[in-house]
Amino acid sequence: MPKTQTMPHLVPDASVGAAPPLDRPFLLDHDLVGHPLLQIDSLIDLARRLPPSQLQYNRGDLEPFFDRRNVPSNGLTAEQTLAEIERCRSWMVIKHVQSDPAYRGLLDDVLDAVEQEVFGGRIPEMHQREGYIFVTSPGSVTPLHMDPEHNVLWQIQGSKTMTVWEPGRQEFLPDRFLEDFYTSRAHGTLQIERIDEPGQPFTIQAGQGLHVPLESPHYVQNGDAVSISFSTTWRSAASVRKATVHQFNAKARKLGLHPAPFGRHPWADGSKAAMMRTGRALKRALGRGDESPGARGERYGSPDGGGMQ
Repeated sequence: MPKTQTMPHLVPDASVGAAPPLDRPFLLDHDLVGHPLLQIDSLIDLARRLPPSQLQYNRGDLEPFFDRRNVPSNGLTAEQTLAEIERCRSWMVIKHVQSDPAYRGLLDDVLDAVEQEVFGGRIPEMHQREGYIFVTSPGSVTPLHMDPEHNVLWQIQGSKTMTVWEPGRQEFLPDRFLEDFYTSRAHGTLQIERIDEPGQPFTIQAGQGLHVPLESPHYVQNGDAVSISFSTTWRSAASVRKATVHQFNAKARKLGLHPAPFGRHPWADGSKAAMMRTGRALKRALGRGDESPGARGERYGSPDGGGMQ
């Protein structure tokens, strides 16, 4: 596929500076508006050729702190949801669009630009690149959640306001929650407790993007028009290490031990990660596989990929 003209760049912002950190949200500009692969007709065609497991759609007339374990269906098919998105009060996500060759090329173009133009090549081992496209009815809400990977959300059509909290706050995300988050196959139903302090709102217009840090709780309020957003996500050496240590701690806790939280003793974190890698290698050698989410590249975290934007 020929290269697209995707050269995202930072919105001038003195608070961000020339070398934006991975642990802070910040706005970007982009030139993806009008891209033929990101229009409704193209997305309907994409939904038709993908398996049902890569499509999720639900009611969108929810509250920001709605319990995601009980998000109701909209009663429509995927194709009906897309065709009637202006009035059906729903949101829809097309997951893992990189499984389609054309969208894989688009995803790689965008993330190559993110790596070089935004972060200046400072992301070690940018891998497990995944893409998710969100189509949302006017006024819809995606409730509070968080994601286990690095993410830049590009607004293609319409607008939305994402309210973001600082990543890794122990008050919101205690160790036990993070251990469950990175190990449970029911991760999509894990519920962050209500956050009483205000988050930082970012209104994202078409032609803008938002970098959402790893483990940043957030919810999304759509604007007064149909929204199309392209979520581009990746894993780094740091994100995989964090997930692996939380998985080790979850296993240790089940044995009655009291492991130190991630980040308290970096040397111990390194040993835990190494032991987990060794254990997984032995299981694979014995033909037993590995049931840990994320161990072989499966998605862990929220069920929608790149958040539920």
